[in-house]
Amino acid sequence: MSRWIEWIRAFALKTNKSYGCALSDPECSASYRRKFGVAKKVPQGVEKERMGMEDRDAPPPPEPEPEPEPPKRGRAKKYATSAEAYQAKLASNKLKRQEHRAGGKKYT
Repeated sequence: MSRWIEWIRAFALKTNKSYGCALSDPECSASYRRKFGVAKKVPQGVEKERMGMEDRDAPPPPEPEPEPEPPKRGRAKKYATSAEAYQAKLASNKLKRQEHRAGGKKYT
């Protein structure tokens, strides 16, 4: 068993708390740090700022490239707009009516 777990168990017995309550008690971790000299973890960026190690002369990081547009699904469009498609449909219907009036298609 680790030293930390043993410390929590002993703290829980001493303060008459459950293991979970002792684990979440800030006094438990503070007393452990005082006894064994364990420092709190500090995020890396904050640690560098405290030490004065930030790189002020470095160029800014490059901008991320925009993500490519995903491919369109389905069949490719024949006409760019619905108005173009409508006009093409009218023209097609007009031709079909003319053929029908003329006696239909002639197959040879």
